[in-house]
Amino acid sequence: MNTFSRRLTLTVILLTLVPCAISQATPRKIEVEKRVDSILGKMTLEEKIQIIGGVNDFFTRPSPGLQCAL
Repeated sequence: MNTFSRRLTLTVILLTLVPCAISQATPRKIEVEKRVDSILGKMTLEEKIQIIGGVNDFFTRPSPGLQCAL
């Protein structure tokens, strides 16, 4: 095989595999929504307020009760 053929073959393989890998790695919107609803359902009102308030600019405070959920 010459260099052009190798590059073409590699390009075709990559163009075939990359979209497959991306689609498997990206969770569907419905899965994300379910997870968000689950986490929000476990949080108290105080924890939700702390998350919104944050600390030191854009950092959030930890929620000990949610460590496993995240």
